[in-house]
Amino acid sequence: MDKVDIRPTCLRGVARPKSEVSVDAAKYWFEHESVVNYEHLCASFAMAFSCLALFDSGHLQINTEDLSNVIAMSTGNSIYVASPLLCDPSQEPVGLEMKRIIGNIGKPGIAMLVPPLNLRVRAPDPTSWRLVAHDDFDGKSYDRFAQTSMQLSLSGREQGLRLQNYGLCDKQVILLESVISVYDRGKWIADVDVLRALRPNICRGCRGRGHSELCRNDSCSASTGRTIGEQPEFRKIAIDCWEELLEAPEDACVVRAHGNWIGRLAATCVAYQMGRHVSILPEDVCWKCVDKLNKDQQDVVFIS
Repeated sequence: MDKVDIRPTCLRGVARPKSEVSVDAAKYWFEHESVVNYEHLCASFAMAFSCLALFDSGHLQINTEDLSNVIAMSTGNSIYVASPLLCDPSQEPVGLEMKRIIGNIGKPGIAMLVPPLNLRVRAPDPTSWRLVAHDDFDGKSYDRFAQTSMQLSLSGREQGLRLQNYGLCDKQVILLESVISVYDRGKWIADVDVLRALRPNICRGCRGRGHSELCRNDSCSASTGRTIGEQPEFRKIAIDCWEELLEAPEDACVVRAHGNWIGRLAATCVAYQMGRHVSILPEDVCWKCVDKLNKDQQDVVFIS
C-alpha cells in the first residue's frame, strides 16, 4: 500500500499523469471553496477526498458537504482509504493521511464509499456456549481476540453525486454504501463506522510515551518497563471474548487484545456504538497513570 500525502507541498504529486491540474489551479479552486489559506486545505477528510477526485479527473468539483461520511474512494485501479481504517487506533496518522491500495470495486468512474446510516450490533446470545465470566482484571496483557476480522461489503445501494460542473450527462461520481463488519470466527458481531468511532474527543489514554504528566518519569512504570503483571489501583473487569463485551457491566472494563490492531480497532468501534466511554491504551501502559486520568469515570472500556 502506498501512502498519499494531501499536504499542499505535494499537491502535484497526488495527480495522475493524465491530469493537467496545476498547483495554481488547485489553489484557485480551494479559494473558491472559501478556504482562507493552505493550513485549511486538509480541514477534513471530505476536503481530502474532494481534492483527490479533482486531481484524478482533472475537472470534477465536488461539494465537501456531500463527502462528510466518505471513508474511501475507488477510481481506476486505485482505492484511496482513510488511514485510520488500516492502523491501530492508538496511532495518530500524519494529518489526513491516505493509503493507496491497488484494486477496484467494479464500478466505473469515481465511487465514494460511505457507511450505512443505521449500524447494527449483535444482541447477546443466551444460547452461546461461551462462558461470560467477567473476572477481575489482573494486570496481565493477552490477545484474546486473535480470531477477530473486519470485512468490507457492498450493500448495493448507490446514488449519483451532485457536482459543481454543469452539462455532464453521466453519473461520473457516485456514493456507494459500504459496510464494514466485525466477525469472530466467521460469526457476525457488528457493523461499524470507524471514522465516527475514532472522533477526536475519544480518550486515547496515556498515548504516545506510555505515561502521563501526572507521574514522575522515574516512577512511571511505563517509562521504566515495569508493566507486566502490574495491577491497577481500582477494580476493573477483564473482557476476554465478544460475549463478555456485548454483555459488559457498567463498571470499568479492560478489553485484552494486546498487539492485535484489528481486534483493538474492532473493539473500539463496537464499544463506542454501545454508548460506552472508550480509552485506547498504548502497548506500554502505566495503570497508575490510567487510574489518575480516569478517576472520575468508572464506566470506561479500556482497549489494552
